[in-house]
Amino acid sequence: MLLKIIIFIVVIYFVIRFFSRFLLSLFISNINNKFTQAQSNYYNEKSHHKEGEVFINTSPGSEKRRKINEGEYVDFEEIKE
Repeated sequence: MLLKIIIFIVVIYFVIRFFSRFLLSLFISNINNKFTQAQSNYYNEKSHHKEGEVFINTSPGSEKRRKINEGEYVDFEEIKE
């Protein structure tokens, strides 16, 4: 009985070890493909601009909008008399 349990544990260990190598190689190749694609997209995007041209890439919600009648904030200290 004890021998069967030990053999079962050893077999499970080698099966997990085999599949982990396979899955790890797939995971690493997937990350490598994403990195290569992102890098090629960066260089393709960069090649569309002329040399010396300034290009600022901002996200759509990053700009703060102020109301027209809203004044500028001025920091002040109270002076006690």
